[in-house]
Amino acid sequence: DIDATFNYTFIGWTPAVGEVTGDATYTATYSTSGAHVTGVVLDKTTDTVMLGTTSDLTATVLPADSTNKNVTWSSSNDSIVTVASVAGTPGKATVMPQKSGTATITVTTVDGGYTASCVVTVQGYSITFKNSDASNTTLRTLTDVAYNTTPSYGTDAPAKTATAQYSYVFDGWDD
Repeated sequence: DIDATFNYTFIGWTPAVGEVTGDATYTATYSTSGAHVTGVVLDKTTDTVMLGTTSDLTATVLPADSTNKNVTWSSSNDSIVTVASVAGTPGKATVMPQKSGTATITVTTVDGGYTASCVVTVQGYSITFKNSDASNTTLRTLTDVAYNTTPSYGTDAPAKTATAQYSYVFDGWDD
């Protein structure tokens, strides 16, 4: 196949390199095996991840018979999202959100430096603590609260003045 590309593996020198006793010429000998990488694709080009969770990305190195399928992963902003290869699973990585925002995860092939990217949006919850009186005053707002966590108001309990007057409306029985 005239258009085929191959990976070349160094076999040795001809003749074998020996003790230097004068001028010499050695010829490198190679064997061919498999194809060079021509690209990489990701299973997602965008992803939304909640704080407190993770997400996986899978890279497919092209062509399928490429000899070197090794890749590296990077984040455009580690303070928003980090990424790490999954041990023992070539081409797979885990995305770990750090705070709300948007960052780009890029996979790069070791052979050829081809890249593919996924724009990751990290979302956290906002929790607002309010007075239950008619004023509905906001006491405190927490941002970037992770999924499956219990928010805390803090150690300083909200207080109402001793002279405050309130009216209450029966809201029904809890089940």
